[in-house]
Amino acid sequence: MEIVLRGWHFTWWMALRHAWQGWGVRCTTNSWQSE
Repeated sequence: MEIVLRGWHFTWWMALRHAWQGWGVRCTTNSWQSE
């Protein structure tokens, strides 16, 4: 049970990091184009 929970937590963390990086790149690109 703990291994499954740990695997789910790892998948959720990777998805969160991927979404955060995508948002950060988009925000940086927008501000750079804005200037």
